[in-house]
Amino acid sequence: KTAEEIEQMVQQLKEMHFTALLIAGKPPNGRCYWGTDIGTRPEGFEGLDHLKVASEACERAGIQCLVQFCTFVEGSASDPSDFIKQHPELAEYHEGQPQELAERGGSAFGCPDQPEVRQYELDLIREIVTKYPGVDGISFDYIRYGNDRWCDCEHSKAMQAEFAGQHPDLSEREAKAKFGEEQIVSFTWEVREVLDEVRPGLLLHGYCHPAWA
Repeated sequence: KTAEEIEQMVQQLKEMHFTALLIAGKPPNGRCYWGTDIGTRPEGFEGLDHLKVASEACERAGIQCLVQFCTFVEGSASDPSDFIKQHPELAEYHEGQPQELAERGGSAFGCPDQPEVRQYELDLIREIVTKYPGVDGISFDYIRYGNDRWCDCEHSKAMQAEFAGQHPDLSEREAKAKFGEEQIVSFTWEVREVLDEVRPGLLLHGYCHPAWA
């Protein structure tokens, strides 16, 4: 909760011969633990730029600094990020859920099929790698849909129907799954392009496992 604690953490990593730090930049609560001009800052950390302190300490210690970035997840349904609070229609929706986001329970995800959601995430990533030269890359977590398959909002269903029409060899479920896969993969490439544009050599690391991949 203080700059001193962050610097001490990095020093301890060096003493234990770790070579990299994976620091939460945008964890599942959808808050941004850096000096963002775009996203939602966490309460209780006014005046502390976690990422600035950590990345500069890592640079001095010769430790790689990767920023964990929970893609698309925007906090709890009852307390999402400001982006989703202002645009609840962009939240991922699944058949059978209440229409009101706050009544759904669980986490709020931005719909990966919505251009505004994708741009918001890209803008946050661009902000990180532009403002912090000590950052060596981005590490994805939650690089998927909230239910691991697809979104059932009207925008997504229209895109799925168009995709299915272009792939008559696939069943309805296969077409939806393939469409969802392509949306996630294409977003990954969009992030890669942002990183290459800002600073060639930045890493893009992805965490996934078979049940969610």
